[in-house]
Amino acid sequence: MLFSTALLPFATSVVSQAMRQGDQADQRAGVVLYGLVGVLVAGSWLGLYHYLARHHDLLDQAVPRRFFPGERTRAAVGLLAYGLAILVGFLASPLFSLTIFLLLPIFYSLTSSGLYELRRLRHRHG
Repeated sequence: MLFSTALLPFATSVVSQAMRQGDQADQRAGVVLYGLVGVLVAGSWLGLYHYLARHHDLLDQAVPRRFFPGERTRAAVGLLAYGLAILVGFLASPLFSLTIFLLLPIFYSLTSSGLYELRRLRHRHG
């Protein structure tokens, strides 16, 4: 998981350079590279959550079992969305691919358990 995350600055730099100074082929290669790193990151999260869901002895007692299906779904959505962005960027429009890349962090932030917990705490005190 850390390895795949560590690749993000490199892939971001490549896609940035390609979009600013490259031709259509460079842009396509840049978004494909970034998308592949995204697939790797999402896949590593999916693998981690799948493993932890099956090995409850590694978890704190406070972690509910219902936590993992949602997290695996979020990771699977990421896998699919990054895969779609790769296809769209390579076959049609690298710019549209960047839009998908931009929407993914928004999706992850809106569906994070941290936001859910914040809402739950706010309703409890409000």
